[in-house]
Amino acid sequence: VNVEGVRGSGKTTWTLSGSSTNRSYAAIRDGTGNTSYSWGDTLRTVKRFLSDKGKNKISTNSLFAVTGSPQFSTHSRIRTNNWTISHIFLGPNDSRAGDAFGIRTSSYRSYAPKQSIRWSGRFTLDLDISNFKLGTYRSAPSYTPTFAQAGDVTLTFKETASVPAPSSLALLGLALASLGFSRKPTSAQAKA
Repeated sequence: VNVEGVRGSGKTTWTLSGSSTNRSYAAIRDGTGNTSYSWGDTLRTVKRFLSDKGKNKISTNSLFAVTGSPQFSTHSRIRTNNWTISHIFLGPNDSRAGDAFGIRTSSYRSYAPKQSIRWSGRFTLDLDISNFKLGTYRSAPSYTPTFAQAGDVTLTFKETASVPAPSSLALLGLALASLGFSRKPTSAQAKA
């Protein structure tokens, strides 16, 4: 999971990629009010990744609706199921263990053991990059969810530079063009 954002923008872009193998029968709960930690659909990281500073502190057991259509697909010998992720679960941990990260879907989903799972898609969350500690965090072996093996999941948080808006670039271009025109010598200046 790669997370990028411009500080102060109030949004982050999340990219899912890769695959995992689930360990046992499990379920992913829906995003309608299920704001608690679950072994099936939530993991803890080795170190804490949520920022505990500033006004944007994330509270315990928080669900955030995604804008976009990230998916995970389960593959077995019989069939393939494609499921859209509707919410991201985040929860700070008060102990030395890492913080919680989880997924929720639009409706309750279950899957069988040893199925291959593929993760894909991009989405945005209404969270600023300052809500996170920059760096890469791996899932803790003792708190691995059933949708992955120990250490399979990494979360990477990166701050990106702001890109000027197109209107700002157009104004800059006009300013440079007007400077070029103002420096052309007139015919009277050329004769002198």
